[in-house]
Amino acid sequence: MIPIVLHIPHASRLIPAEERADFVLDDAALERELTAMTDAWTDELVEGWSDRYTMQRVIAPVSRLVCDVERFRDDSAEPMAARGMGAVYTRTSDGRPLRTATPEERERILRTYYDPHHVALTRAVDEALAEAGACLIIDVHSFPSKPLPYEHDQSPDRPEVCIGFDDFHGAFLADGGWDAACRHARFQGAANRPFSGSIVPVTHWHQNRNVLSAMIEVRRDLYMDEETGRKLDRFDEVKFRLGDFAVFLGERATEAVERARLMALPYEQRVPLVWAKNDDGVYRRIVKALEPDELRELRSEAKRTAREALSGRGPYADPVRRPGADEECRHLARAIQHRLLLDAAWERLQDEGEVIDEYIWDGEGLSTSPGSSYYACVKEWNGIYGAFGEVDAEGPFLSREEAVRWMEDHVGLSEVDRFADEGPGWRRDRRDETRT
Repeated sequence: MIPIVLHIPHASRLIPAEERADFVLDDAALERELTAMTDAWTDELVEGWSDRYTMQRVIAPVSRLVCDVERFRDDSAEPMAARGMGAVYTRTSDGRPLRTATPEERERILRTYYDPHHVALTRAVDEALAEAGACLIIDVHSFPSKPLPYEHDQSPDRPEVCIGFDDFHGAFLADGGWDAACRHARFQGAANRPFSGSIVPVTHWHQNRNVLSAMIEVRRDLYMDEETGRKLDRFDEVKFRLGDFAVFLGERATEAVERARLMALPYEQRVPLVWAKNDDGVYRRIVKALEPDELRELRSEAKRTAREALSGRGPYADPVRRPGADEECRHLARAIQHRLLLDAAWERLQDEGEVIDEYIWDGEGLSTSPGSSYYACVKEWNGIYGAFGEVDAEGPFLSREEAVRWMEDHVGLSEVDRFADEGPGWRRDRRDETRT
């Protein structure tokens, strides 16, 4: 996976003695405000995650009541500044005065706490980029089971987990990615509710798509007593499930980065890489269901059928009847071979009584997502027939509508959705059949 940087900004309750004198609350009121506003135990919730995968941690050393490093430095860019809760708070969670801060005092606080924290976060991200060319920031928070007065979202219906992201740095979570992560870790979740977005260093914010970011907000009553602040007995269970969540996000982010790199390559370079990737994964699981003699026969049949197709003959005949170049024949043969292997493996596994749910074997899925085996098959077909416009056109090519119709009529595939910038996705008509 790509490197992960864990950002924990609100776990500390520390108010340094030199800052305490500026707060107008008495000790008891200040303790209540700390309990309300601190993302208690989030620094411990991430412990052990790095045992399963290497992750850097960047933790704010002081309470957000002293300096909230999650806010924009400039109050003019920070929406919460209007409520007295910018980077330097002057109001409590229920709108009462918290402290006074002159412009000079505010700048001192920012230089002392805010700036060093963001230097550390930026350094961690830059080191990850230098190591792998991409990284994922996981912004770790918690939220109360009942909305606090300062919150914009006052709905009492609060999910167990909130996943925050934007379309630039968190596109890998769109189209159901966030929901898949929640289901994987067995949480009832929501996207960007009650809180939204996720932190990115300002030098990379909306500049570098290789810096991916997702916020995990966990509802506090899942792991702690909100009145006393004590950990519940199920704390370790929630911590482990959140670790599952983080690893799942890392895997999905890695897939998104690899897919983007792959899609940036010319078609002739991309297809062999897709197939090489899948030869190590799901594709071999399909092949394992067949005997060697069956495989040899299917491959020979695929080559014969590809030659016929490129000559305008047979069940997979090229409707534009272009000459059968060796390279095109090779790609087309692999696509046909993959279709035949799917059919044969499906029948064999069903005959042996193995129940298959949407082409899933041993937890590995055969899906329509870019980079998957079946998607690779369809990419080859569509690349040859021009459905994505990725092959230099030297003659008549199918329009997208013609390609869709031809795929449905001749290959037994159905269009199910469209991937951003990548054209249609596909699935087999029989994929959802119930068999025993």
